[in-house]
Amino acid sequence: APTIAMKVGGKLMLGGSANYYYSEARLDRMLDMGLLAGAPSAMDVESKLEGDGSTWGFNLGAIYDVNAKHRVAVMYHHPYSVDYDGELEVGGVPGGVEATVDFPMSVVVAYAYRPTEKLTLEVDLDWTDWDETGDIEVRPETAGLSDVAPEQHPQPTLPYQVGAQYQYSQALAPRGG
Repeated sequence: APTIAMKVGGKLMLGGSANYYYSEARLDRMLDMGLLAGAPSAMDVESKLEGDGSTWGFNLGAIYDVNAKHRVAVMYHHPYSVDYDGELEVGGVPGGVEATVDFPMSVVVAYAYRPTEKLTLEVDLDWTDWDETGDIEVRPETAGLSDVAPEQHPQPTLPYQVGAQYQYSQALAPRGG
């Protein structure tokens, strides 16, 4: 990913990157075609969906050195959508398909404490805005099959992470968390 970073003054660092995302997707499942005819479970058929897609996105970040022992950082990951093109086979009948999958925005806030020259302790909060992602839209190109967008109700998440690093030597810095 092309990245640019710069130091502003003696304590602030700013950065950003452009990201290219390429994705391949495959979904194998059984479909209840009997449900369409009013006879649920009477005619289950195998379906296979394969496709790929790509898009661009970006990240922005900042790190502020409060002093030699304390550092704070923030990172913004911009949301993006991937439009997939591929093949859908239902009951052995092939056809084309398009699908769209949204990926969420996230913001990470981090704090690092360096009690000694070699030891760094860190805690991160990582907010991901899942409720702003749309439903996964699948658009078959096969006659008789309708578009599908299963309703989803994702909720934002706010996990935390803690970790430590010990700079044993120039070549060795074990980490855990």
